[in-house]
Amino acid sequence: MRKLLILVSFLMMISLLMACDTNDRNGDGSEPNYAWFDRNFFDVFDSIINVRVYFEEGSNPLPIFETIDTILWDVHRVSTKYDLYDGVINIKYLNENPGVYHTVDPMIIEMIELSMEIYENPLTQQMFNISLGSVLAVWSEYRNRCLNEAICELPSQEALETAGQFIDPKLISIRHETSEIMIPEGMKLDLGGIAKGYGAHRVAEYLRSIEPKAFVVNAGTSNIEFFGSNPHPERDHWAIGLTNPFYDPQKDSPHLSSYAVVRLEGGWNTVTSGDYERYYKVDGVEYHHIINPHTFYPTFHTRAVTVLTKDPVLGDILSTVVFLLEIDDALTLINSLDDIEMILIDRHGVVHFSDNLEANHLVELRVD
Repeated sequence: MRKLLILVSFLMMISLLMACDTNDRNGDGSEPNYAWFDRNFFDVFDSIINVRVYFEEGSNPLPIFETIDTILWDVHRVSTKYDLYDGVINIKYLNENPGVYHTVDPMIIEMIELSMEIYENPLTQQMFNISLGSVLAVWSEYRNRCLNEAICELPSQEALETAGQFIDPKLISIRHETSEIMIPEGMKLDLGGIAKGYGAHRVAEYLRSIEPKAFVVNAGTSNIEFFGSNPHPERDHWAIGLTNPFYDPQKDSPHLSSYAVVRLEGGWNTVTSGDYERYYKVDGVEYHHIINPHTFYPTFHTRAVTVLTKDPVLGDILSTVVFLLEIDDALTLINSLDDIEMILIDRHGVVHFSDNLEANHLVELRVD
């Protein structure tokens, strides 16, 4: 299957190369023409990752996209909890072989330590917990049973509490000098809240090193990073519409499919967490996939939140944290951090902004 996807992606790339866009920013020949090239990367981080890169005409993007493919798969293989790969000690392997030290790729240790920095910040209230895997697995089992077999039930409190006995990430043991890690019996790691942002970060690092005119890394629409000035002749910034979780295509104008439009300069990215894509219904109530590590249940006060930041890894983590926090606490956290903003729409459709978002980033608000 992977070979087939690579072939399909290659054929798509060839067609894009034949039909790439070009533009002269000023229309007077004062700058070289640019060409854009993009490619979709399938099956990484349970998403489709799209990368668009702008170069001067005559550039050959194929080796660049091959390198990006390698970067994404390197991160995916070590961070996934679903699959094993020959010669790779990854999260699934660690979860299945607890109680002893294993030599791992340094990327795993880096992701764990970045997660722990947020976990230990008092303002995050320990909402980002990478050792919650057993609890998340219970919810995933019940969600899949509902979606695939139409048996729609909630997990019992007993099942959740049993799964939640080993969710103290401070019990993870790391030997830095040998790049070894051990997790205790009963613990299940889950890096789903950081791996995609981490992968996007590594791709962006690579792209910056080759100095294109601009690029956009779109990690499954929830994590989008921009670099450089927008090559569009009528504007040099980037703008993105934020998905409206209340949108009903049967009743609402397409204009309302996004509840707001935000503006970003190159070097910024947006990371969104919402309740509207991965959920199932029990007795008419939607239970989404973002679980509070203190209650073992989803929270319902927020529908969607977008974090704007210059660090996609931090943004990935914070989008989960602020989604779970009470709204006032979320605003306090974000307002305490430099170069980070937030826009949030709550369960009543009310939009909340961090201190500088409205003045510096808001283009249009489309809901009352």
